[in-house]
Amino acid sequence: ELYSAPPRVFDPLGFLQPFMFYAKLLFQETCKLNLKWKDPLPTDIRVKFDQWRAQLFKLTEIKLPRQVLLPHFDVLELHGFGDASKLGYCASVYMVSRNCSAAISRLAVSKTRVAPLKEMTIPRLELTAAFLLARPMALVIKFHDQLNFSKVVYYSDSTTALHWIHSDHKL
Repeated sequence: ELYSAPPRVFDPLGFLQPFMFYAKLLFQETCKLNLKWKDPLPTDIRVKFDQWRAQLFKLTEIKLPRQVLLPHFDVLELHGFGDASKLGYCASVYMVSRNCSAAISRLAVSKTRVAPLKEMTIPRLELTAAFLLARPMALVIKFHDQLNFSKVVYYSDSTTALHWIHSDHKL
């Protein structure tokens, strides 16, 4: 049940990733216990999963704006953010459009991953987040090939990961 519930939520662009990430963490926690497929979930995980599942109905209340770009925009930018923690890492891509009187920023796509079971350092996870960011950024650019982005920016708050990216040394 814990394994099958998250994939039932259709979220191709990742707008629900903050909610879904928790279920991924619970599944990983279960995997660490080496349970057999038919074994019952431990009580603490069962309670957390039931609480998560009880909130699924709230997803129907989420309203996303259909208008991603301003009509008659003058400037179009693409901004991607990658970040990590000891629990996992993520990437989010935003499209920003401006005209003379307004500006809007809309989430285009996001991705999350739980940290691997084999422990990694935070700088290595930050580098992995930057790598995760590269694919959705490329897909947004490819999908919107008829648009001309005046600025494409990748963000990371890890100076170590940024130094690794800009270095000639292979990791």
